[in-house]
Amino acid sequence: MNLPDSYRLATALWHLPWVREIAGAGLALGLAAAAMPPVIGVARYFGIDAQRSFDPNASDTAPLLGGAPVVFAVLVTCAMVGVLPIWFGVGAVGLLLLGVIDDVVALEPARKLLWEAIIVVAAVWLWPAPSLLPWPLLNRAFLVCWLLATVNAFNLIDGLDGLAGGIGILAALAAAAIAAIFNGGDLTYRGFAIAGALAGFLWFNLPPATVFMGDTGALPMGLMLGALAIEAGTFVRSGALLTRLMIPGLILFVPLMDMAVVSVCRYLSERPMARRGRDHSHHKLVSLGLDDRTAMLICWSLGALAGGLAVAIAAMSRAYVLMMTPLVVALLGPITFFVIDLTFDALEPGLEYERAHGPRRWLLGFGYKRRLAEVVLDCALITAAYFGAFLLRFDFVMTDQRLAELLPNLRWVLPVTYGVLLVGGLYRGMWRYAGLTDLARFTGLAVCAGSVLLLFSTAIAPIMVSGSIAVLFTLLLFNLIAASRLSFRAFRAGIAAIARETRRVLIIGTGADAETALRYLAAQSRRGTQAAGFVTNDLLMVGKTIHGLKVLGTIGHLDEIQRMVGFSELMLATDATPAEIELIHGWASAHGIPVTHLAVIVKEIATGGNNLALDRPEEKVFAESITSKNLLV
Repeated sequence: MNLPDSYRLATALWHLPWVREIAGAGLALGLAAAAMPPVIGVARYFGIDAQRSFDPNASDTAPLLGGAPVVFAVLVTCAMVGVLPIWFGVGAVGLLLLGVIDDVVALEPARKLLWEAIIVVAAVWLWPAPSLLPWPLLNRAFLVCWLLATVNAFNLIDGLDGLAGGIGILAALAAAAIAAIFNGGDLTYRGFAIAGALAGFLWFNLPPATVFMGDTGALPMGLMLGALAIEAGTFVRSGALLTRLMIPGLILFVPLMDMAVVSVCRYLSERPMARRGRDHSHHKLVSLGLDDRTAMLICWSLGALAGGLAVAIAAMSRAYVLMMTPLVVALLGPITFFVIDLTFDALEPGLEYERAHGPRRWLLGFGYKRRLAEVVLDCALITAAYFGAFLLRFDFVMTDQRLAELLPNLRWVLPVTYGVLLVGGLYRGMWRYAGLTDLARFTGLAVCAGSVLLLFSTAIAPIMVSGSIAVLFTLLLFNLIAASRLSFRAFRAGIAAIARETRRVLIIGTGADAETALRYLAAQSRRGTQAAGFVTNDLLMVGKTIHGLKVLGTIGHLDEIQRMVGFSELMLATDATPAEIELIHGWASAHGIPVTHLAVIVKEIATGGNNLALDRPEEKVFAESITSKNLLV
């Protein structure tokens, strides 16, 4: 085959679907991976490193500057095929240099933010930016604020091995997928190039990391991904402003949510915004007993979920986008609330409210005491239930005309449903303490809401509510309310199931005291404590379950149970005879397993002893409940 034929064949292959993008991702991956070892060597030689631990006395460090090869790989890969805009290169290189300086000398936060703003303004000035808002100057200002937010959000998420790299890959692929759906070739290529370069970095950054991205990579990568997300938002079928703004927010949901939660919580607790701390979402997951890798995978999964929603919404028509929006809020809202709730494990809002003044006191009062955030989320739940009822009724066929007829009805549906929920006492309950006993109340509220809405539509206002719509609305409203209120319990139970277990406690007893012991262990789950099951001398109880945990056998079968579940501690929660107590302690002593008595624990709590660290609100609520009952004392 002669040269012209080879050239024509190569050109034909190059223009096949996905060949250029996959080649770009492979090239970026190779460049980043090849450049990483020399950069690691330079960082180690000059002592440009960071501590792995938050302990200032810790000596375990890892080199920084790991983001430099990533940015280099992206810029080279894009320049080779002519898809490197000037503004993109100026912003990335400027923030790369700023990141290197910050990694070396640690700039003051205010000075660092000022230089970030200067570089971002320069990049936006050179950018033939998409017109998200109808006023050009306001549009530019919005883009500057957006890119500053994504730059700092991505920088803040870089606090756990492998986290920022994986989140960046998912965000880049989501944006590239949206562009590919609408034949946005250059944007698709840039997305694949960024994903490939981050994959090359991730090989060295997975736990335990041999190199950190540092500000050198996090700052320019935040700009690249922020711009990529904004451009992806312009490739939407509906073309509505809501969609064009929602798409970027979903693509970068994890870093933006983390930054928003941390900023609000630090403001409310009067802690410095720029101080390094373990109050980020990924650190809170680790504090619940998860190892770094598991916490990283959970954050990746959330990023993949949000990115997948962004791709799906981009391909929808306007009617379906509007109907899906409240459902997206209903899905991601409880996750955000759960992350906020984890902050209150160490920060009690009531105490903060007492010592707060001015705007902080107002925000705590409306956000936590008056449940403003919960009311806002319920607006999405009610709307999602109403829209969902019509989607089910009409076999998921929705047109713009039918939607236009539905939207005005919300001015009646929302206040009527809110009135029922308010009168029914929905906002008197706390999410973190919601349980299965609340399901009956949720059922009653949903039935009342559906019935009142049907009567209201018949007697007062011409709302589009028929009998079948009312039934579907009732079912959906119940499920959404129950799912949101029980989400905290479900999240904590799921995390506890996969968390590191430092204590597996076998409860001796199956009565009311044993149930109290189970509640105590559940309150201690943050410290890696988990109940392994129950034992009893009541042969009729063997094989039964108590709150999902099995009664494994009798006291005489402790050897078999130990081999079966591998417990590390015994808790006596029954009125055992002296002979039984002697048998239990003798067996435990022979096997080196400690025995605790629920009676001793309750007495310690009741007398205000300091041997028990009750640092979470639910632990204190538990303590108050069992001491008020005077169990075993």
